[in-house]
Amino acid sequence: MTDQLPAELASWPAWTPDEAQLGELELITSGAYAPLTGYLGTADLASVSERGELADGTPWPVPVTLTVPAKAVSADASRLVLMADSYLSRKPDGTYGNGFDIYFAVSCLDSAWPRSPAKVFGNARATGAKDPLVGEGLVNDYVRCALWPTPPQPLPKLTAHGSPPIVVISTTRDPATPYASGVKVAERLPKGVLLTNDGDGHTVYAQGKACVDDAVTRYLVEGKPPKNGLECG
Repeated sequence: MTDQLPAELASWPAWTPDEAQLGELELITSGAYAPLTGYLGTADLASVSERGELADGTPWPVPVTLTVPAKAVSADASRLVLMADSYLSRKPDGTYGNGFDIYFAVSCLDSAWPRSPAKVFGNARATGAKDPLVGEGLVNDYVRCALWPTPPQPLPKLTAHGSPPIVVISTTRDPATPYASGVKVAERLPKGVLLTNDGDGHTVYAQGKACVDDAVTRYLVEGKPPKNGLECG
C-alpha cells in the first residue's frame, strides 16, 4: 500500500486502529461527539476523570482517548495535526466550518428518529453485529437526533407524479449513500431513470468519468435521459 501514498507519507510509521477505535474515530470526525473536535487533551481528560465534565464545564461522561503504539508515534506529530486539521476543515484562526452542523440540522428534522438515546445505541449495537467495521459507529452518529431540541418534521413520501424523467445516479461502493437506496429511489419515481456507477466514492458526476458525464450532461442540457439501467464501469 505504501506505493499508493504521497511521497512525503510513504516513510511514516504505519499503524491500523482496531474496529472499536475506528468506530470512535468515525464519531469524532462526523461531529457525533460535538463539541469535541478530537481526542481529549490533558486538561479535559483530567477534568472528565475527576468531575465528569470538560475543562470548560461542559458535561461529558467518559474519556475519549486513543492508545497508539509507541513505534507508530514520531517525536514530532505536527504533520499528523495538519492532516487532522485538513480533514476537519480547521481554519487558520482555529475555528471550524459548520458543514456537519448543517447536515445534522437537516437530517434530524427531515426524518423521524427515536427520542431516546438508549434506543439509538441499541439499534447501533444491532447494526454493529451485522457490520462490525463501521456499523455501530455510523448509527451512533445520529444519537444527537434523539436529543435535538426542535421536534422532527418528517418529509412526506415523495413520488413526483407528473414530473419529467428524473435521473438517479447510484454508485455501487458509495461509502455514504448505499447503492440499494438509490435503486429504491429510482423505482419509487414514476419516471425514475437509474444510472449505475460501478465504482467507489461519494458522488461521481463531473469528475472525469465519461460514461457518467456524457449521459448526465445530455440530460441536463438537452433534457434527454439515458436508458434506464445504464451501467458505467
